[in-house]
Amino acid sequence: MLARTSLETLARDSEARLAHFRTLLPPTHLQRGQPDVDRLTARAKIEESHTIREALSWLTPRERVALLSDAAMFGQLQDRES
Repeated sequence: MLARTSLETLARDSEARLAHFRTLLPPTHLQRGQPDVDRLTARAKIEESHTIREALSWLTPRERVALLSDAAMFGQLQDRES
């Protein structure tokens, strides 16, 4: 079996995940008409993926940062098969 990434571990460890999201600052509000492209793209890739590993392999570093700052999107990642 291949070693898990930190993001895969975070997806499976509810205590670590809760601790992570508790440490985040409130999200900044974007200007209307200026969507967060990295967040939107990450969400689309996660929705299209079949597994956590597949989703993570598709994400760019900036999309991973968006994922780590969005608890709802991280929940979508967890819904993928292992």
